[in-house]
Amino acid sequence: MPLLFNRPAKRGLYDFQVTRIILWKFAAGFLFVAISLFAVDRFCGLFFDEDYVVAQLALPPSEKIRYEARDFQFTVSTNRLGFRGPEFPLQKRLGVKRILVLGNSFTYGWGVDFELTWPHLLENELGALGIQVETANLATPGTSASEMISIAARSIPLLKPDLVIISVLQGGAVLTFNGGLNSKPDQERPTSVRSKLVTGLTYALPNYVSLLRAIRHRTVVARERSGADIRQAWQKEAKYFLGNMTDAQSQRYHALDPATAERFVNAALNIPVVEASIQNPDRFVETVRSEQMISDSMATIRSMFSEIRTISEANGAGVIAVSMPHGAYLGGGAAENIRRLGFNIPDVLSQDKSTEDQIFRAATGAHVKFISVLDDFQKANPDSLFIPFDGHFNGSGTTLYSQLLSKELFRLWPVLLNPKKQLQ
Repeated sequence: MPLLFNRPAKRGLYDFQVTRIILWKFAAGFLFVAISLFAVDRFCGLFFDEDYVVAQLALPPSEKIRYEARDFQFTVSTNRLGFRGPEFPLQKRLGVKRILVLGNSFTYGWGVDFELTWPHLLENELGALGIQVETANLATPGTSASEMISIAARSIPLLKPDLVIISVLQGGAVLTFNGGLNSKPDQERPTSVRSKLVTGLTYALPNYVSLLRAIRHRTVVARERSGADIRQAWQKEAKYFLGNMTDAQSQRYHALDPATAERFVNAALNIPVVEASIQNPDRFVETVRSEQMISDSMATIRSMFSEIRTISEANGAGVIAVSMPHGAYLGGGAAENIRRLGFNIPDVLSQDKSTEDQIFRAATGAHVKFISVLDDFQKANPDSLFIPFDGHFNGSGTTLYSQLLSKELFRLWPVLLNPKKQLQ
């Protein structure tokens, strides 16, 4: 009898010992693989230089897109770090301050070539005032508060700017963060299993992934999309929208200025802007009358200012919020240009300052300094500063804005570069 009872105990002990051996072998194998991968990653680091860094900080890197409409034509080229402009060094130049700019399509430079985007023009304006700077334009069309925070979290620690400028469109406290009116040339791309895997590997094997990206960047021809390709995509979008309108939307479409409707059906203007007007022609009115929407949006933008300020200060950068004038609130031909797109722009909106005050109060609540150039912008005949049948700044608009903003930045420059002084 004792033998019968001892056999299961011995068998159980044997199974436990076998299991323990297997687990030890598995752990040892896992440790060996981990150490090997770590060694490979460090080995790759020997061949990798910071100037080889390839990233999608804001836009897809190394991409060239041509946009052609009736009233504007421009080309967008992104560098290896994923924002508009030539290649941008990670290492700051001696004696040159670095400015990082966040914003939407007005800052991105929709409708103008890179040389006429206001962040780029700002370099020359500040240089003429005796301040040498280089700007990184991290703006994206149709952005949201959460997207701007994500871009800031990726780009500020990497680029180490001296100053971060958060640009917000007049009325943007409601418009930008509640559906938006700005063009969005590239729809958000779904996250694939491959991209998730690459993201995971980036944390585990940063040097290995960076080296692969650098090799790919140097060996693969930049992706290009022609004006004809974009026009075809716009025509397809316009046709789909027209085929799925409600009765009320159809009435609004047929009430459009004939020139606007003709441009829309032929994809000869900014398609999303007209779609927005047909869906809700009172968007601009809501920016001054919808108390609930204003309150919710201001809470969002205040939180965005606060989070970006925290990221900036953690990396030794100053931060400032700036507003950009919108034609809907300037009256005259600037407002008529927006009416022609299908929006309801009552005279009460002309010279409205409440939208500017929304941005100011949000910035104040987040302990971020605020700059406005609205008054001087309005004095300079705003009718000629916007793209017809569109509403974004043209070259004259971006030039004037950069000139006015540079003067205010120059006046506040010592304070802006000292985050502690900004809070006083």
